[in-house]
Amino acid sequence: MKKVLHCHFPTLSQQISQLADSRSRKEYRIEELVLGGVLLFLFKSTSRNDFDLKRKDAVFAKNYCHVFGLRLPSTEAVDDLLKVLDHESLETIKGHLLTSLIEKKIFHRFRFLGYWTVAVDATGVYNWGEQYVD
Repeated sequence: MKKVLHCHFPTLSQQISQLADSRSRKEYRIEELVLGGVLLFLFKSTSRNDFDLKRKDAVFAKNYCHVFGLRLPSTEAVDDLLKVLDHESLETIKGHLLTSLIEKKIFHRFRFLGYWTVAVDATGVYNWGEQYVD
């Protein structure tokens, strides 16, 4: 995971560190929190609680720090940052990351009849709590 991030997104940490940080109490650096939130999904944690349980495991925490060179934040701290962070700035970074992948022709092999193939997973976007019956 570290190799992929470093190979395809070498400036990601710099881009994140340039985000406007309006927090009054800054226990973690902004890149530690944002990457902690991203890695929550990359590690396929089933919930924030699941990630926090992994965080308490000494081996996981040691490996995380060794591989990424960052402290492992709690998901509560990540959530607090995401509540006050400008979402448009995150979208700008996401756009730069996608542009970088396109320029490196990472998606080139997924073209079909000259068009990009796009998969959209919208499962779980809406939930009524019970099965819909017509």
